[in-house]
Amino acid sequence: MIAYRVLGPANEDSDKLKDLILRLGRLCFQLTFLAVQGDGELGHLVDRGLLTEKEKLWLDEATIGSRPMVVVDWIYSYFDMIREKGYKFGDPVESQVHVNVQNLRGGIGTTLGAIGAQLPYPYVHCIYWTVQMLLLALAVESGVLLATNLYTKSNGNGEWR
Repeated sequence: MIAYRVLGPANEDSDKLKDLILRLGRLCFQLTFLAVQGDGELGHLVDRGLLTEKEKLWLDEATIGSRPMVVVDWIYSYFDMIREKGYKFGDPVESQVHVNVQNLRGGIGTTLGAIGAQLPYPYVHCIYWTVQMLLLALAVESGVLLATNLYTKSNGNGEWR
C-alpha cells in the first residue's frame, strides 16, 4: 500500500517497482517460513518466480535465519533508491515507509525468536505434573480443613463442642 502511495500514478517504471516490492514481500514471507522449518533449499522459489538466479546466489551465502532480513534490506534499499532518483513522497509517507519496514523486520525477528526459544517437551511435561500434584495436595488440604471445621461445630452459630 505504501509503495502505491509513494510511487503515485501508474506508469511503466512505477508498475515495475511496485511488482518488485510485492514480489520481495512475498519472498520475505516464504523465506521466513522456510527458516522456521530449517529448509535451506531455494530452487523452488526460483521456479515459482519469487527469486531470480542472481538473488538466489546472494541468499545462498546467507544463513537460513538471516535470509528474510536480507530481503527486508533489499526492500528498504529500493525505497532509498527511488528517493535518490527524485521521487518526492514527503515526510509523513517516508516515516510510514520506515515504520512498515521496521515492523516487518521486527515481526520476522519475533517469529524466529519465538520458534527458536521453545522449551523442550520433557521439561514442560515435568512442570505440568509438578503443578498437578501441587494442586491435588492443596485440594486435599482444603477438603480436610473444611471437613474438620464442619465436624467440630455443634450448631450453625459457630460454637465449638
